[in-house]
Amino acid sequence: NYGDHDAHHERSFRVADSPGSSYYYSLPIVCTEGINVCGDGAEIDNCELAGFGSAAVLISSGCRDIYVHHCYIHHNQTNGLGYGVCHGGNSTSVIEYNLFNFNRHSIAATGTPVTGYIARYNIEMGNSLEHCFDIHGGADRGDGTDIAGTYCEMYNNTFLNDNEPYWLRGVPEDHQYFFRNICFRSYLSYNVSHLKGENVEIYDNLFGIPDLTLVE
Repeated sequence: NYGDHDAHHERSFRVADSPGSSYYYSLPIVCTEGINVCGDGAEIDNCELAGFGSAAVLISSGCRDIYVHHCYIHHNQTNGLGYGVCHGGNSTSVIEYNLFNFNRHSIAATGTPVTGYIARYNIEMGNSLEHCFDIHGGADRGDGTDIAGTYCEMYNNTFLNDNEPYWLRGVPEDHQYFFRNICFRSYLSYNVSHLKGENVEIYDNLFGIPDLTLVE
């Protein structure tokens, strides 16, 4: 049952005298992964990946030039984990033409130096536990830096849910671009402080789908 994953997080951390991490990780489904990529140049396409507690696709540290496309990736939503595509340190990928729904973060990364991804032509459907695309910063890793990966490019994606399309959690070493995307909510309805920052460019996006008028 997909919903049991989130309920388990609630029991572990959000009740009186909660048992904490040891109990949380005692449920085997919490740490399951669909595909664990362990080499350069892997291609994952035309797959349906659902129900994994940790990540549907885990790109191991050091794996470069991974290509994930034309997949339906959904219901990977363990709170605290729950990723569609997750990047280990020093890994890179192109993620395009996928349909995402009911993930905690559809794309995530540890954000260590030399980590980066390009996400384009994806559709984020109506449900996610938190923001859709993510890269951790130094504060998340506790490594004494403010680095949030080396690069991240997000363009021509459609975000149909209420949560932020991404959160900026540090400073990209080189750049982060967010352009030509369509977002359900208006720009100012998001927490804009999570979208803007150093080495970040946001331009040519369409925000606020409900406010638009269709003329036939």
